[in-house]
Amino acid sequence: MDEYPEVMNVDEAAKYLKLSPSTVRNYIRNKKIPYRRAFKGARVTFSKSILEEWMRETSIKPNN
Repeated sequence: MDEYPEVMNVDEAAKYLKLSPSTVRNYIRNKKIPYRRAFKGARVTFSKSILEEWMRETSIKPNN
């Protein structure tokens, strides 16, 4: 079974990307990472498959 779900929150995405949660939040603030928000004020979520594509493009290695 895969350790990481297809839809992740900030903490899960940070662990998956080997980054701190504050770095991920900074990336969100600066629009440097693909994320989803259902509506203004909603929690941020990340798609694992989209993050994998983003990692390939940015040379960040996943935590596998």
